[in-house]
Amino acid sequence: MSIPYKALRECCINSLCHRSYHHPGSSVSIAIYDDRVEVTNTGTFPADLPVERLMQEHDSKPQNPIIANVLYKSKILESWGRGIGTMVDECKRVGLPAPEFKTDGNFVTVVFKYNRDGVNLQLVNSNPTSTQQVPNKYWNLSEY
Repeated sequence: MSIPYKALRECCINSLCHRSYHHPGSSVSIAIYDDRVEVTNTGTFPADLPVERLMQEHDSKPQNPIIANVLYKSKILESWGRGIGTMVDECKRVGLPAPEFKTDGNFVTVVFKYNRDGVNLQLVNSNPTSTQQVPNKYWNLSEY
């Protein structure tokens, strides 16, 4: 997997800060597939901020301001209102498409797509913030 660590980290932090904790038994889920990673949590985007606006720097409106503030003061959350932009920038930096952001009004899902066969191994190997699911010794490097 060649999704940048910083993009996945930011996505997980956002999921904790913005998820709805009003649904008993709900959680943040991370599903890893051969061609994508999906991070889903309960909640929705702010009604007055369309997804396009969330791609730019904006005022943050966490559903859980106490959790967000603890993460910010402990330096886990780096800045307010930059999470989605960071995810997009990090994916583009390593040649991956921007993540997809979806909501149905009850859940938010972020989809990171990648194609293992099309991964630029030189870029991944020279980039310490990229994650790898399979160590290089198991890849047939002559195919790339």
